[in-house]
Amino acid sequence: MKREIQLYQNKWQPNFNFEKLDCDFDFYQINCEMKNKEFYQKFVKIGATFSEISNSYRGSYEEQSFVMTKKGAFNSERLDALCHFFAPIEVQIKKIASKSVNVPSDGFKHSIDYRPLLALQLGLLPLYSKRHGMTQIDGNCYFFMPKKNKKWHYKNRIIGLGIILENDGRFRTSAKTFALLNEDNRKNARQFFRWDADTSCLKQVTQIKEQNQPYYTDCAVAHTAAQVNYLDLRSQTHFSQTRMGILDLFMQEIKTHFSQYVTLELVTMADIEYFRAKYVKKDHTKEYIDYFAGKTIYLVDQIKTATSQVFMQKLYDAVTNFPDFAQINFQKTAAVENGYNVVLIHNQEFYHSEKAKEKEQEDPYLFMKQGKIIQHITLEDFNYADDEGNFIRGPIYKLFQELILKDVNYKGQLNELTLLNYFKQQRGCDFAMYFEEEKDKYGLCWLKIDKTGKLTYQYFSPESFQTEPILKKLERLRKKRKNTSRNPKQVAGFIIKNDDQIAMICETQMSTISDFNYIKQVLEDTKRKEDSIRLGNLQKVVGDFLQQNPNHPKIQQGYEFLNQLTKLLKDNETATIGEIKGDYTLRGNPAIFKDINETVHEKLGYYIWPPLRTKEYEEMYGNLLDINLFCDEQKRKYYFVGIPKHQIKQAPIARTTRIRELVFPDTQSEFRFKEIQALFDIDIVKNGTLTVYPMPFKLMREYLKNEQRKGRQRSKN
Repeated sequence: MKREIQLYQNKWQPNFNFEKLDCDFDFYQINCEMKNKEFYQKFVKIGATFSEISNSYRGSYEEQSFVMTKKGAFNSERLDALCHFFAPIEVQIKKIASKSVNVPSDGFKHSIDYRPLLALQLGLLPLYSKRHGMTQIDGNCYFFMPKKNKKWHYKNRIIGLGIILENDGRFRTSAKTFALLNEDNRKNARQFFRWDADTSCLKQVTQIKEQNQPYYTDCAVAHTAAQVNYLDLRSQTHFSQTRMGILDLFMQEIKTHFSQYVTLELVTMADIEYFRAKYVKKDHTKEYIDYFAGKTIYLVDQIKTATSQVFMQKLYDAVTNFPDFAQINFQKTAAVENGYNVVLIHNQEFYHSEKAKEKEQEDPYLFMKQGKIIQHITLEDFNYADDEGNFIRGPIYKLFQELILKDVNYKGQLNELTLLNYFKQQRGCDFAMYFEEEKDKYGLCWLKIDKTGKLTYQYFSPESFQTEPILKKLERLRKKRKNTSRNPKQVAGFIIKNDDQIAMICETQMSTISDFNYIKQVLEDTKRKEDSIRLGNLQKVVGDFLQQNPNHPKIQQGYEFLNQLTKLLKDNETATIGEIKGDYTLRGNPAIFKDINETVHEKLGYYIWPPLRTKEYEEMYGNLLDINLFCDEQKRKYYFVGIPKHQIKQAPIARTTRIRELVFPDTQSEFRFKEIQALFDIDIVKNGTLTVYPMPFKLMREYLKNEQRKGRQRSKN
């Protein structure tokens, strides 16, 4: 398969038919001089209050807000009612043409930003599509899965996936949790929803009528992230339940229902120059075990209930009976000890509940005792066994990794598992990171790592930025970009080789988009195990291929497969894919497998085996693999970090690949990316995969959190 490699951005290029829009819809601009929290609280409810309103766009403090209706749906009386709805806030509402539904552009003077008009159109899609599982919430299009899909439904929350248009015109797929309404979240709830089984989605309601029915709120479950996989290549069904599968569905629905109003094209990066750093597969699990050999890891139950005691006993039995951990001394204790501690607590949702507040239960996430190395696990979420109760090693190795990283900070010294060899071979390198001392007041944490791997942390107050020459340089670099100039949180950190060689890593709203449309097509062409096919047609194609390729190095295995088909054909004209594969090991011969598979697809239109994970198809999801550096048309340097290539064959891809920018001072000779790529290639941070930031940034974040916790502990005592 030969295809042109494209790196798609999370941005659309819209083309509007303004004449058709003005023919079918009315647009209104809502002006408010005193935008405040009360205005926005009212604005989110206008769709549920005024049935005539098709969709609404809630502008920021600097922008206008808009609503749209079907042509002629609003009369003067209803407009007056809409004005009165915002009382006592004074608003002015005026009818405008579709071309006026825009906001001031941050770009060139003559460009017009039609983001509000696009948002109104996209959020309107559920009303036209009538597709199950699709609805409109806060002017955005949200997708839900049926109740039978347990990954999207929990006893106390439902997950929805929204297609959200950002302020800079980029879009994102945003997974959101809708919490089961209870006494804890009722007072903060802005909106209420009920589950509609007929349409398989949440429906917004203005008031709660049936007290015995479950209702949901827009309040997310505290500190519980909604998780929807980014991509899954196992089958068309798996793909359809991922972010890319839903984005593909969304784009198809837009094309089907709205092509007369707007067309969308994904934007690609121009003039891309790639540098790919390939990940070298390693297995450090034995080294983790050796690290703790002869040492004690304390298992501490901080909850102290009957349920937690049973949980901790089962965990203790699992790790002590696992042969690989025989050299490690695990002990159950009632309190945190000096050394390594795995502490069982509740998740953050519990400590933010009214029940915990009434019992005055201390939030252990906020405090930390001096001289202790602690890794928390939660009773609700930590899982070390599969559905059948079999022990899973992965979560335990992740605990080992976290304890090792905490130990490195505790001792102030790198070891062989944390890039010590890198710093022995390289010149000394420093790292810096902003941290928020008070609201909107930022200091700087500085980490120096010398050639022996010794860590030295230093703090700089905001006042130091005006006096220290090197800090002035960092501040000038931060102000080169608009997003980081306004918000230091958008700076992930600095790498400082010397006073003249500095690299700033900053966040962007950019992410890569896989070629999801082609991926879906290949998966649709791939037969499932239960699918039946006509054996005669397949036998002929395979036989012709073998006659035309007599010198194929695996020709003998090809004839074995042909004999398998001939044998099946004697009993039946058709067979399922599962029966055809049988015990035959064609997949162990990739050369003949790939060639026959592609020939069958060319002649018969289907694949026997999913070909997506073979090397020839990597261009469709190459933006998810390894470490990549590239330049845009303005020669700005960006990078993104994907997963190791071998992992795409093993499991779904959990997250979107975010793009981050490398910014350098104008006067310096730039870092070569090869000099810092090894800082990403470390198993210990992300459990056998690549890190998205240089590893020392992980140490700094961990160090800052622990110092804040220790500070609170000292204040409390």
